[in-house]
Amino acid sequence: MMNTFLISNEKAVGPGFGLFSADHLFALSLLALLSFTLTRTYIRANEISEKNFV
Repeated sequence: MMNTFLISNEKAVGPGFGLFSADHLFALSLLALLSFTLTRTYIRANEISEKNFV
């Protein structure tokens, strides 16, 4: 499994983007924002349900 992780993708075909390109950084920031939003929503929902339970 680790053999394919270290292979260079110089001859890769198809859509994609380069490492640390603008598209790559945009995708990373979008995923970070999504993770932050989902985590915050989960924590707030947990706090609200604890208040309503007591």
